[in-house]
Amino acid sequence: MYDYSQTEGKPLPELKMPDMSGKEDVQFLEVMKDFCKEHGIEATFKNMTGLGVHGVSYGGSIEIDEAKPINQQVSTIIHEVAHEYMKHGANLREYAKIPEAMRETVAEGTAHAVLSQLGLPSKAAQYLAIYDVKKADIRAWNEQISKTSHVILSYLIQKTGWNLDQSLIIEASYGESE
Repeated sequence: MYDYSQTEGKPLPELKMPDMSGKEDVQFLEVMKDFCKEHGIEATFKNMTGLGVHGVSYGGSIEIDEAKPINQQVSTIIHEVAHEYMKHGANLREYAKIPEAMRETVAEGTAHAVLSQLGLPSKAAQYLAIYDVKKADIRAWNEQISKTSHVILSYLIQKTGWNLDQSLIIEASYGESE
């Protein structure tokens, strides 16, 4: 193994992460907490510093790292709710057979689609790069992403009266229409 300073060649590209440090999205966090209650998902907020995760889905319950900024918590709760919907749609044994990269594609793709419709930053491109997800992978799971995004956005519209164009969820999020 070499230290970066011992290498030659072109510099590695820098991975720019969107700023998720604010707390402007507190209203969305409260609505998503209500969503969880109404959909039978127990949402617990606790300090998860040092665990290397922002949240976890257990099948019926989720945990979100309360030590993260509010904007990050909003992204995480949507991501974990998407995992819950996948687990609900298939039994846990079937869910476990879905490759991790595909589970993360649906969860982060859903978070991205919802956040984009709300005008909020998303880290989906950077997160999915960790799993080497390609556009074809996203297209393969587009139906699940779209369905889960629709459930969440419909709830947000119903509870808040926001006027969102749901027909643009996937197209606006990924820059392509089928």
